[in-house]
Amino acid sequence: MNFEGKRLLVIVPHPDDETLAAGGFMARVKTEGGHVYVMVMATGLQPQYGSRSESVIRKAELENSMRIVGVDRYELVFEDIHHLKLDLIPRKDLVDIIEDTSAVSITKVRPDILVFPGSSFNQDHNAIFEACLTATRPYPEALKFTPPIILLFSHFDEQAWNTNTSWQNNNFWVDISGYLDVKARLLGCYPSQIKQHRGHWRTVENVLTVNKMCGLRAGVEAAEEFRCIRMLI
Repeated sequence: MNFEGKRLLVIVPHPDDETLAAGGFMARVKTEGGHVYVMVMATGLQPQYGSRSESVIRKAELENSMRIVGVDRYELVFEDIHHLKLDLIPRKDLVDIIEDTSAVSITKVRPDILVFPGSSFNQDHNAIFEACLTATRPYPEALKFTPPIILLFSHFDEQAWNTNTSWQNNNFWVDISGYLDVKARLLGCYPSQIKQHRGHWRTVENVLTVNKMCGLRAGVEAAEEFRCIRMLI
């Protein structure tokens, strides 16, 4: 598949999720003449194991990452609020943002390909999964635009620690063999989130190793993998 002229919209809960899941995908779409849009829901002040989440820092990290990709537009919806509490927002409010009110909503962007998180132990990821699933329910085109290709992502830790094994049904791979260097640069934009402990999956080296493992499943050097839940052609 060539992505010339295609519109990719990536919706994620937090800054860095877009890079971990689809950094190579976004870079490839831009290189091939497509358009990339990113919606990030929330960031805030939260202690984390081995690090700390601070809005000012994570907003700057996101800006650097988006600049390197060359995204056409992105939006950080909630700054300093709702971080790790997106599940407390009424789903209707999240659906309205995703469908229409965000600057990079589905209605405004009309993406050919939509990427968002699958179900997870992370409450924010689950909230966005459920809201995006609601926002993309099929309707006749005259009533509501629905992206023709919808892909779910799951991070490595969500696959490793999850009783829901639906990720094993991943069936859509994007070859990023020529984009590992770019993805490493994007990961480097997030020093507050990238780990140094070799036993943690979220080191630059380990993330790229995961992409190489995904590539083995598709017969290429490296890939980002997803579960396709809609493909209308």
